[in-house]
Amino acid sequence: MVVITPVMLLVLMVIVQFAVYFCALHVAQAAAAQAAAGTSSEHGKIDNGTSEAHRILGTVGAGFLTATDVAVTRSATLTTVRISGTVATVVPFLHLKVSSVARTPNEALTTAAAS
Repeated sequence: MVVITPVMLLVLMVIVQFAVYFCALHVAQAAAAQAAAGTSSEHGKIDNGTSEAHRILGTVGAGFLTATDVAVTRSATLTTVRISGTVATVVPFLHLKVSSVARTPNEALTTAAAS
């Protein structure tokens, strides 16, 4: 019993750690997608996407994702959002990182072709 109990606790902690990892990864993906959608609208600005990403990371990602870094770029045709961060630690000495990239084309009004 003395040998099995610590091993079982370690296994349980590793399972919880990877559950936290996948939750943090999902939060990073959702924040990147929302930031890309906000920035790629016709009159979207980089500040819109950055603030949207920080809002989602602050509300949904609190407790799961720390030390986040948000980078939003917008060219003439494409918006790219990169989010990275550190996963909250459950297992001591196991420091995991997540990152997510979302790319979306920018919206633009076009005129209809004459028939």
